[in-house]
Amino acid sequence: MNQDKHADKQALLQEAGERLRLERQRLGLSQAQAAEKTGVTREMWGRYERGAVQVNGHVLAQFIELGASETFLRRGVSRQARYVEQEEVSKALDVITDALSQVCMSADELRLVAGYRAASPERRLILLELAGGQVATGT
Repeated sequence: MNQDKHADKQALLQEAGERLRLERQRLGLSQAQAAEKTGVTREMWGRYERGAVQVNGHVLAQFIELGASETFLRRGVSRQARYVEQEEVSKALDVITDALSQVCMSADELRLVAGYRAASPERRLILLELAGGQVATGT
């Protein structure tokens, strides 16, 4: 069980290091430049990226001030991916809303249908004429 916890922690450190490397590269910085700008040695920065040690809060804050995405570093989700995801959700909601508006009826529409169904055949013809529908008398 203890080995599993250690393996899980190591995997998390490696994932965090990979995100750190990707953000550094996105910002166009070398390891030496990122290290200098965040106040650590290049060797320590390399250890962060390899997942050998956890990045401390001060270094992380400095890196975010340089333009690194806090969301990506902490959760692995880029701003662009979140925007695309939100855009896709918005489009899906539009499709669902359109479909529901074609299937679902308002309270007034439900009252009209209930009234139509409860009406005698003669009144149904009158209701259809009022609605502007073509009335087929069957004669």
